[in-house]
Amino acid sequence: RNRIALLSEENVILSRVNGYHNFWVKTAMAISNADPIDLQSSSTYPTKLFDAIETAGGLVIFSASEQFLLSSGAEALLTPETAKIAYLSSYSFNPDTVPISLGTTIGFLNSTARQARFYEMGNIAAKTEPEVQEQTKIVGELFPRKITNVAASTENDILLFSVDSTLPSHTATSEVWGYKFFESGGKRSQSAWFRWTMPNNVVYQTILDDVYYAVLNTGSTFTLEKFDIKLTSDTPMIGSPPDENRVHLDTKKTIASGDITYNGQTDVSTFTLGAGYYSSKNLTVYCTTDSDAAGKSY
Repeated sequence: RNRIALLSEENVILSRVNGYHNFWVKTAMAISNADPIDLQSSSTYPTKLFDAIETAGGLVIFSASEQFLLSSGAEALLTPETAKIAYLSSYSFNPDTVPISLGTTIGFLNSTARQARFYEMGNIAAKTEPEVQEQTKIVGELFPRKITNVAASTENDILLFSVDSTLPSHTATSEVWGYKFFESGGKRSQSAWFRWTMPNNVVYQTILDDVYYAVLNTGSTFTLEKFDIKLTSDTPMIGSPPDENRVHLDTKKTIASGDITYNGQTDVSTFTLGAGYYSSKNLTVYCTTDSDAAGKSY
């Protein structure tokens, strides 16, 4: 609504319309529709606010144990007189995480038990109860408790979850959990969970333009990895048409020919990935080679 919203303890403060730096009323004599808005959430539980996400029904705000909706109710304009914060639902929320948009629904994490739970909330409106589903039920005994990083791609209908291995209270792990779903006719026709093992411990992850990026760490070495979620013109392939297969999880590194050592007696070529690159992992390496004009591969 052309305002910037700030969360402060139990309050939501919105700036003037089209004045993101201005949190002052124009005059004390009358209330203007463009004036700032300052509202307090209230409940029988502590309502310190940690994060918020915009939806068509309003601004969904998260405390540790409840969710609220900032909206103008049935009114068209969001003004100091029409704005209100209403109770929405009671689900635990992990303050170390952020809610994410899944297109027409929103998702959030809760880590109050041995395992984390991922909830999806839809049908968000001021006068109706939202629809909330726990999508991690089928993997409840396996899903890690310390999940904090969530990467989402609405174009590919995929969610990827990981643990920030740099946090002191988190055990370093190379696991990435994935949730893939298929929407058809406004309904979720199919969904499935899967798990990837990265070459090193995951620190951060995101998805941009059908590409999954992950920051991995081992000791003092950090690497930025790139994985294609969808087939592109330069996606690494193994095999020859029509029996070629896409490398779904690739860690591509170019090795110069001068860095390859060939042993004529064993007919084996060797190369080094670099100090600390993947020193603690056993990898299966697939090589694609260049060829000269005569078709001879190198």
